[in-house]
Amino acid sequence: SDEAFTPPTGTSTGREVVAIYNYTAQYSDELTFSEGEILQILEEVDDNWYHGVCQDKVGIFPKTYVREP
Repeated sequence: SDEAFTPPTGTSTGREVVAIYNYTAQYSDELTFSEGEILQILEEVDDNWYHGVCQDKVGIFPKTYVREP
């Protein structure tokens, strides 16, 4: 049924983006991901960074490493 998936509460956008490059976290609050992975945006931090989720981990990641699907 369509009710099997419920998005987490508190998400402001819920937008999904696709990683276009591999990214390795430089700091503990950043996400590490691989090209082709799907990330969910929780919020925009500033002009360069998103706060979001990848593989059940939450952190920030650079906007230039992802694109709209």
